[in-house]
Amino acid sequence: MVRHYLDLLQSNWRWIAMYVLGACILSVLISISATPIYRATTSFVIYPNENLTSSRDVVSSLDTLEKRSVITTYSEIVASERVYQNTQLNMPSAGQDFASYQRSVVVPQESNIFYLNIDGPSPAFAAALANNVGTQGIATIKGIYQVFDISVLDEARAPQAPIRPRPLLSLLLFALGGLGLGILQVIVIYQASRPLEAIRDRLNRDPESGAYKRAHFSNLIERRMADRPDAPLSLAIIELESLKTFANSLPNAVLTDFLTNTVEILKKQLRGNDAVGRWNESAFAILLPDTPPQPAARTLLRIRQGLLQPMEEHSGLYKVSLKPSIGLTAWENEETLSELCSNAEYALEKANQAPERIFVYPVNLGEPKP
Repeated sequence: MVRHYLDLLQSNWRWIAMYVLGACILSVLISISATPIYRATTSFVIYPNENLTSSRDVVSSLDTLEKRSVITTYSEIVASERVYQNTQLNMPSAGQDFASYQRSVVVPQESNIFYLNIDGPSPAFAAALANNVGTQGIATIKGIYQVFDISVLDEARAPQAPIRPRPLLSLLLFALGGLGLGILQVIVIYQASRPLEAIRDRLNRDPESGAYKRAHFSNLIERRMADRPDAPLSLAIIELESLKTFANSLPNAVLTDFLTNTVEILKKQLRGNDAVGRWNESAFAILLPDTPPQPAARTLLRIRQGLLQPMEEHSGLYKVSLKPSIGLTAWENEETLSELCSNAEYALEKANQAPERIFVYPVNLGEPKP
């Protein structure tokens, strides 16, 4: 199953490559058109107020600080809308839109430090805004709490590189996304087409035997000749004399049973890329691609041995000896489909006259075909 899907993806690699290329182009366009966003960060440290006089008060404050509630509260105040609005009132905008800047806080575990991040299009203004928000936040906190003090640990500086877009990372992520979408598209189309392929395959098969209809079988041969003009190809016709004699006298269900059993015998000796077609009422044809006449003849001898065994249909009321005759020919790349089929039929005529009832044309034919 895995091998099957790998072959499917390999055969559709152009579609997948188109998705990857399209995703990469989209990533480049987004990176070019996007406004760079910079992040400025101010860090703060919280500690017990130095005005605490007793050691008991200091120990109690340290114990409270370890519970993290104070740090969380202070960080939320610094990032609050009230502090941000007061900052805007007291800070010149320098032509910047405050709505274009976003703020967030990060509170690390096991630490009395937290960070205020300001993201926006101007690195210098983002740094100034982070520092002013920090100053306003500290003033607000000191007006509410006296037990714990807060001060700036590191002021924000204008960042040198934007946090987004990041062209190389975006290109990689988009390429991976395009690859995933391409693979998904190939698999979805394959799964959706399977019922249609099953219907098409059923329409191309003979309803009595399950072998391919002659028209479709001929198309398979012609397609193979066009795709692999330098590869060997063998074509055999197997005629069943008993079916030719008794076909009209057998019930339809019995005849169908004999025909399907015959096709099963043929398929057991064939490879996956070989094909079986219904040639006429009493004959089947076998396409053996990439097979020279000598190996093809050995395969047909095994098939003939299987067909020589008396065949009994499922009810047990009818039992026949099929009496097969086999004509085999090898394709030469200057031959047309019509010439190849004519050679196979000629070999079948010779097989009907031969004691062993198998004939290979032109391997064991001494004179040219009339």
